[in-house]
Amino acid sequence: MVEGARLESVYTVKSIKGSNPFLSAKNMNKKLILKNFKKIKKCLICKSEKMYDLGKINNINSHTDLRDLFKLIKCINCGHGCLNYMPTQKYLDKLYESGSEYVLIKSDFDILIEKNFRKGSLNNVKPNYNHWVYKEAKEHKLSGLYFEIGPGNCILYKTFKESFFNCSAYEKQSWIKDSNIYHSIKNIKKNKANLIVMTDVLEHIADPLNFIKKFNFLSKKSTKLFISVPNMDSNFSKLFKNNWRMVVPVGHVNYFSKKSMKYFLEKNNYRIIKIISFSEVKIYNFIRNIFKSIFKIIFYLIFLKFSKIKKIFSEILLNIIDLFNGDQMRVIAEKQ
Repeated sequence: MVEGARLESVYTVKSIKGSNPFLSAKNMNKKLILKNFKKIKKCLICKSEKMYDLGKINNINSHTDLRDLFKLIKCINCGHGCLNYMPTQKYLDKLYESGSEYVLIKSDFDILIEKNFRKGSLNNVKPNYNHWVYKEAKEHKLSGLYFEIGPGNCILYKTFKESFFNCSAYEKQSWIKDSNIYHSIKNIKKNKANLIVMTDVLEHIADPLNFIKKFNFLSKKSTKLFISVPNMDSNFSKLFKNNWRMVVPVGHVNYFSKKSMKYFLEKNNYRIIKIISFSEVKIYNFIRNIFKSIFKIIFYLIFLKFSKIKKIFSEILLNIIDLFNGDQMRVIAEKQ
């Protein structure tokens, strides 16, 4: 996401070490590399066979051995995007369980969170009471059983736990531990949840429709569902298409449009309460950095550094583009 707190590039991240399931394209042919993948012939959400090719994907978690293997395809009917070759969920689970760098890319902040978690478990996690899910839950006056699918750094999980919710979760990464965090679906207690949360989860799942059905035993009439995913309808998605920054195989494999999200929820008997695009650009920080950039531009003009000036204008423009139709989709729905 583009951070409004700064105008410089935000694409530099560190990947954690993990097994290399693909080996090298120099030593393996495409057919062998894709043995754990299946070719997608119809939309995974609306099942339409009218798919079109947006081109080869180059954003491959910085791994050159995966280049030219995948294309981004999009459904003409519902606008859902996905890889033309989809990994099996069993294979993806193995990648996440092993902490493979092919599916997990972590910023310095994420690495610090993980390090602290490993040292002191949930005790070292700081809650975030400004998180959009928490604020929406308060607005809807929700209480009782909170269930999170894919809690990751557990910041949101800790926030609800500190607020006296009865919290449980499902997580594939074994180092993420708490008394009510389960690493196998069959071990989850069959209690009905008042709210179910899946933030930044569905883009990592091979078959979203089948995946959410596995958790149907947790929902009841009026259960609230909170979802966030990369927004296939965003300005950046439309502008960059197959080079959109959210298209990063095999960490991200599915890309929801608002229409495909509606299909997804309706098929699982959820009624949409709210569905919006959201930008990580903060208006206050963005305006403040505009003023800072003016002084930088004056300095670069004096020393004729026109490439630096061009970069500043480019970054300002990208922030503006993201601001009006951001890369994140946020969804609140209710079980019928």
